[in-house]
Amino acid sequence: MKKSVLIILFFLSATLLHASVPDYAISGKAMDLDQVILPDTQIQNAHAVYKFKVFEPRRDDLIGERTIVGDTWYDFQTNGALGEMIAVDANGGIHITWTDSYESGLSVAERHQQYNYYNPETDEWRSEGGDQVDYEDKGGFGCLCLSTDGQNRALSFFHCKVDTAWQGMAALDFQTGWGVFIPTPLPKYQDQAIYFTQGVMSPEGRIHTASQRRDRGMISYAQGSVNENDEIQFGDFPFEIGGTHRTTLKIACSHQNERAAIIYLNPRAGIPQPENYNGYGYNNDLMLVWTDDGENWNFDDPLNVTDNIPPNPDLEGDPAYGDTLRPYGSFDIIFDPDNNIHIVFDARGVWEHPYLDDEPPIEGVTGDASMLFHWDEVSEEIVPVVDGWFTHREVDDDGNEIRWPIPGAFKSNVCHPSLGYDQEGVLYCVYNYYPLNDYSNENYCNGDIAVTVSEDNGASWYMPTMITETRTHLAAEGEYECECYPTMAEVVDDFLHISYEIDTDPGTTIEDYDNREEVETLCPWIYHKVPVEQIAREELYEGGPNWHAEYLFVEESDNASLPNVITIDSVYPNPFNSTTSISYTVPFNMNITLSVHNISGQKVATLKNGCANAGINTEIWNAEQFTSGLYFIRLSAGDRSIIRKVMLIR
Repeated sequence: MKKSVLIILFFLSATLLHASVPDYAISGKAMDLDQVILPDTQIQNAHAVYKFKVFEPRRDDLIGERTIVGDTWYDFQTNGALGEMIAVDANGGIHITWTDSYESGLSVAERHQQYNYYNPETDEWRSEGGDQVDYEDKGGFGCLCLSTDGQNRALSFFHCKVDTAWQGMAALDFQTGWGVFIPTPLPKYQDQAIYFTQGVMSPEGRIHTASQRRDRGMISYAQGSVNENDEIQFGDFPFEIGGTHRTTLKIACSHQNERAAIIYLNPRAGIPQPENYNGYGYNNDLMLVWTDDGENWNFDDPLNVTDNIPPNPDLEGDPAYGDTLRPYGSFDIIFDPDNNIHIVFDARGVWEHPYLDDEPPIEGVTGDASMLFHWDEVSEEIVPVVDGWFTHREVDDDGNEIRWPIPGAFKSNVCHPSLGYDQEGVLYCVYNYYPLNDYSNENYCNGDIAVTVSEDNGASWYMPTMITETRTHLAAEGEYECECYPTMAEVVDDFLHISYEIDTDPGTTIEDYDNREEVETLCPWIYHKVPVEQIAREELYEGGPNWHAEYLFVEESDNASLPNVITIDSVYPNPFNSTTSISYTVPFNMNITLSVHNISGQKVATLKNGCANAGINTEIWNAEQFTSGLYFIRLSAGDRSIIRKVMLIR
């Protein structure tokens, strides 16, 4: 009798759990902050709408030490992904770069790539404001790495205007920390300029660069090297990789061998974008190309990391709407000590309608709500890292909008992740965080810098630590402290070495939102040294969605009313005395969990936790270490669970 009661309670608890997920709709009234605020568009079926608890990360006093290494009137550092802007050499020297403008008045002011260096022997920075890297007009939007010739020289990549055309550049410092660069042009097209250049140098001295054509439609790759006269040499022509949006690319290489990789956003062809989003693209996939030997790349066969499920009008109900989450614009890539690739990227929500004939078929997007996700090439799983799924929109009691502060151009609530590893293989992620209720008079949010940690190569992440506690709510013009555009050195020793801007007037001076009057302020550029021991590892972040949509499936008893749902086809043999095979079917590629539970409902084994391929799948349960008795095989996908009995007999 007792066993029967336990079985009933187990099934009942599972049913209640899945029945508790609410269907949200747009009502025009304010919703609780622990619910997703969708755009003001009526959306049916609540497809792929998630419920999260909004949290405030730890907000302690400033952690670590900050130093101003320069400044800029030009507060805009990227249109999407940031290149590496800080590096630590083998002797403890700190190399930092950023886009600088020496005076206000952006319509006439010059813009340049700037560089500064901390000398550990003298305990001094090279200069108060750094050194100019380029010698042409409109330089900037660059990054740096260190030479692999044992001299720890900065190798800078950027673009500038040569005559009237944009040109990608590479420049090697004359000696360590001297700040004396001789720029070398990258190969270019006859009819298309290139810009937004990023680059790395391999252990054997190969220089890999990725840029974008001026028409923003193609990524260009060029390989080079440094000759015996310290001159950078490139081939005659660049290689075309694939289509993307502006500056949504990132390049990285291994420190142990000749592996290198490039990630970029690829907009889905044939899916028009809403007019007010100016083609920046929300229907994106994140693509990965790499080389294992420094020479042979898979440019013709890139890996689709996110592989979003498109709407399918042939399906019924929620599955017809496909996936909701899309990678948006900022991300980072790194090789771990075992030479495996790791990626962290930001994502927003997109609601596509499968039945609409009107163009575009997008009926809603998130403008500030976002999340960070991690992917690695070993597990090939996408897992949530941090939660920024909330809105800054404020409404009155009648549901009328009061204000909607936004993080700024090409930014989200959590964005611009930057990765690093320590000698123990612990993975760190620094990112930009825009908390609630801290914004400027111009209705732009003030940013902070946060850090999260993974001790299992990205499979799980700790709740983040705020390393800045800057709240300058409704300050006077020029007196805000909005930390933004963070990058972290890949080398993590006893400290995290971080570089970022403090925007003294949030938003951006080169974008005109709602015809606001542009405010130009001088913005400090920061080096922030954070002790690793002060980064919290107290509580793991749990929750968040699977990458692929969590459809609102029903229980198995209603299975006949829903076509194309998940099923457990067979458990054979059953009963069994050692191993049994579980066969199950999913309608399309989707994240599932296949687990084993005992008679008390406790999970005793996980057979699969990740993406299952469309069609029939099979997993084997080896139960040699388990005692005889009744067990339950549970298949879960989103909000649907199927349970089958299995008997183990010794």
